[in-house]
Parts: sequence; structure tokens; C-alpha cells
Amino acid sequence: MTAEVNIDLKDYSYSVIVGNKNLDRIGEIINKTLPDTVRTFVISDTNVFSIYGDRVINNLKKAQLKPTYELFPAGEENKNLLTARKFYDKLVEHQMDRSSLIISLGGGVVGDLAGFVAATFMRGVKFAQLPTTLLAQVDSSVGGKVAVNHEKGKNLIGTFYQPDFVLTDVSTLNTLEKNEIISGMAEVIKHGMILDKDYFNYIDNNISEILDLTPTSLIQLVKKSCQLKGSVVKKDEKENDYRKILNFGHTIGHALEVITKYKKYKHGEAVSIGMVYNCKLAYKMGLIDYDVIDRLITLLSYVGLPTEIPKNIGADQILEAIKKDKKSYQNKVPMILPTAIGKVEISNQWSEEDLKSIIK
Repeated sequence: MTAEVNIDLKDYSYSVIVGNKNLDRIGEIINKTLPDTVRTFVISDTNVFSIYGDRVINNLKKAQLKPTYELFPAGEENKNLLTARKFYDKLVEHQMDRSSLIISLGGGVVGDLAGFVAATFMRGVKFAQLPTTLLAQVDSSVGGKVAVNHEKGKNLIGTFYQPDFVLTDVSTLNTLEKNEIISGMAEVIKHGMILDKDYFNYIDNNISEILDLTPTSLIQLVKKSCQLKGSVVKKDEKENDYRKILNFGHTIGHALEVITKYKKYKHGEAVSIGMVYNCKLAYKMGLIDYDVIDRLITLLSYVGLPTEIPKNIGADQILEAIKKDKKSYQNKVPMILPTAIGKVEISNQWSEEDLKSIIK
């Protein structure tokens, strides 16, 4: 079973090809989609490449795509300008040019970094994503956000750069640690919370099968999440307004990541907590009934995601980190607040006092 989702962005449209054992099709897809490609350059981290690197490189060789590769140590803390510079040096060393294709093999960190390098090397070269984590497959590989972190905040240095295609292989999820699957489920649940009540109900009703990594359920899950995110990106590619709804849970989540120096929480875990507190803020403001919070917490808890800010992190720390968020405008960050399951609004009307009270 294979599914294909078209991300419709006019001149920058591309396909997300979702299936089982898709890594073995990479050479075929490149020759079909980007027939003028001469060389390929795979960017991956040490963990992912040790599992899938030989398989991908050998497939590229068979397709006569002259592959080379470079790695960086796994971890969010290595997604920075220093690492990017090392890749620029290697791209020059390997004589890559605008006929070359940069391929990201890995999760969201690898995709963000490789995409940033592709967007900025020679003012932009061809780029493809091979996402290997659930988080990357359902979210970060789609939409064109690429960035590196700064010590003062996550993804502060970046741009929008759409890939030429995304090739998703759900079988890669079988080699992930359970906490990586759990982390990715936060973004899946987010899509249901902000865009589609029926999708939220589907996740809720099929959660055991999803967590068992049944291929058909995973393909359906990834396909639907990509369709939903694609519909948002189509309306607002550069996040001028509507696309901000995808930040549901992320403002508080990013604050937690910054406060804990990216060492305590996986991204999805931080987003999970952020979603709950966005719902609590919406309830405090009279936008939702408590049953919305209850359903969300019940599902997140069943999956194994955290739902509370630790007691050793204070409200003032959260607010200080929020004000440094890259989405801040005139010292105010818009919050994405639910009005029902499947519906949200972008609000600047929240107060610091209300946020402090729900954290306390």
C-alpha cells in the first residue's frame, strides 16, 4: 500500500510519497522526479546512518547518482551554525553544485539542518527529505520550515525552503525507541485538535493499533496528517497569519525546551504539555468547556505523553522565555487557543495573569 499527497504550492508544489519499504525506491524516485540530478549528498546523523546509511547509499549508486555523505552527532544541541558551516565546507570539497541534490536522512533535527544548508548553499540547491521518525513524517518534513538553533532560542535562524519531494518509509519507525513514537504522536494529535475533529476521533478510537505500528494504520495516519498540514501551508506558506495555528502547543513547549536547554524533553513531549496549557488558558478565558481538556489529557496520557509543567519551573520563567520566542511581535506572542476539538483561533488577547494562574 502506497499513498501520495500533493502539497499544492503552485511553482513550489511537491509530492509526499508514503509507503512501506520506500527507502529502496530513492534512486528510482530521483531519476523520475529530478532527472537532471548528477550528484547526491546525504546529510544524516550518526544514529540514523548506522541503521539506514548503507542501504540508501547503495541504492543511489545503483541509480548512478554519484552519492557521498557527511554526518553530525545526533542531538538537537548540534543543530547550529557551526555544524552548518562544516557541511558547507564538505559540499565545496565534494564539488557539489546546482545540479546536485541534498538528501536529508533522519528525523526533524536532521531535516531542519539539511534543509537550512540546502536553502543557503549557492543560494539554494535541490533538496529531498527521507524522514525516519514519526515526528518528521507527520510534521517537520512538510511545509518548508528549515532552521538552526541559537543559544537564545530554538530555530531563531532560518527560512522557508520547500523540498523537491518527501519520501516516507513507515517501516523505519520499527527501529525507533518507544519514546520517539510517543513524541511524534503529539504532532499527530495536534493536527486533530486544531483542524479535524473526525481525525481526532480516529486517533482516539485506533490508538492501540497505531501504537502497535501496524503499517496500514501508519500509512493512513501519515497521509492524513500531511494532507491537513498541506492544506494549511497552501493557504499561508510563509506564516503571515493562518499558518500560525500549527504552533498550537509550541509557544509554551519551546519555552520549556529553552529553559531545560533541550535536555529534558523531546520536542513532542514539550508540545504535549504546551497543548494542555493552551487548553487550560482557553478554558480560563471562557472559550471551551472542560471536557475538551479532559479528552485531550486522557488521550495524551494513554499515549504516554506528559501533561504538566514541573513544579520546579515557575510561571515567570515560562513568560520570560515566551517573550524571547521568534514569533514575538511588539513583546507579545499570539497564542493558539481551541474553541472546540478541531477548531482554534489565533489570539493576542490572553493575559500574563491568566497564564501565571494556570501554571501555578
